[in-house]
Amino acid sequence: MSDAYKTCPYNDLPERAFFKKLSGRNGDICLEPDPRLSIGPQDKIISAGSCFAARIATFIRTSGLTYLFSDDRVSSDENEVREESPAIFSLRYGNIYTTKHLVQLLRRVAGKQVIDPSVAQDENGRYRNLFRPSVLSYNSVDVLRADDQTHLSNVKTLLERATVFTFTLGLTEQWVDNETGITFPSAPGCGFGEFDLSKHSFHNSTLPEVVDELRESIDLLREINPELSIVLTLSPVPLVATYASVSAIEATFYSKALLRQSIAQVVSELPDTGVPVTYFPSYEIVMNPFCINENFASDMRSISEIGVDRVMQQFRRRFVSGAAEEPIISIGLPAPEIMVDDDKNKSDDVDPVCEEENIWNAYLSKSEEIK
Repeated sequence: MSDAYKTCPYNDLPERAFFKKLSGRNGDICLEPDPRLSIGPQDKIISAGSCFAARIATFIRTSGLTYLFSDDRVSSDENEVREESPAIFSLRYGNIYTTKHLVQLLRRVAGKQVIDPSVAQDENGRYRNLFRPSVLSYNSVDVLRADDQTHLSNVKTLLERATVFTFTLGLTEQWVDNETGITFPSAPGCGFGEFDLSKHSFHNSTLPEVVDELRESIDLLREINPELSIVLTLSPVPLVATYASVSAIEATFYSKALLRQSIAQVVSELPDTGVPVTYFPSYEIVMNPFCINENFASDMRSISEIGVDRVMQQFRRRFVSGAAEEPIISIGLPAPEIMVDDDKNKSDDVDPVCEEENIWNAYLSKSEEIK
């Protein structure tokens, strides 16, 4: 080695610190086991978040780990409460894309905020809860309200029982109710409800907002269960569409960069001791330039099975120390069937369990009308 390089501070760093050393590793970014969180057969896991969070939930449920689940309906009568999309998370809260939506739910669960969800009728005359419109439908508003209260109680019960909570952040863009400030998982008028510019406003969260909402969410989770370990991760799935005055690609990178920085800031503020809050780099694994083309499906938005496998293999290495033979604990109604992708029956245009897809469905519907 030349004398000019002998004191370079990078000389003694491990291989993972050097970008070129990560080529030819089949997407492995050299994650090591997390010294603060080892998930084993004794743990009870719940999950929530964006569409990609469903892939994490499926992995946990099929990996031999214990995944807490409740069917989470006030009634098993299909006329009263009908399943409109498959159960994919620990509870039927649907997709929670934003930190504003997460903290809104946790405030309601903890009794800090009392909000009656907005209600709309669908094309079949059934009622939808606009906090989770794609999940269930009801034959009356009274049943919807009763189910909403049962849902909040079930969320609290599972949080109290769990030892690990995984949350996948997805978006910064959202629509809010002007009068109450509540946020929706799907834009009103895109499948459910009616859009009214005098009642609804587009909001793209700022860095300080997301940081504050993440902090408050962690505080509320700790209030409900002080022993709950928290794993935060970031969805690599691009936005379906943007309402900002930029391209969907630019909006995607703005959103993901802001969310990633917010997570880093919040995690860095927390103590290194005690019950952990940690980050898992699912976004970085999928966006790894050495294998990014393999990690996406042909539409370059959906994550391929290869990409999902890469994420989950490294999740296992990072956190999993063992696996139980009985992976699901069910409370309430029976546990769901394990979801398995079936390419023969899957549309390239629509994901039935992703509420953000309602925006694309609306666009396709308009395009068909024009034709």
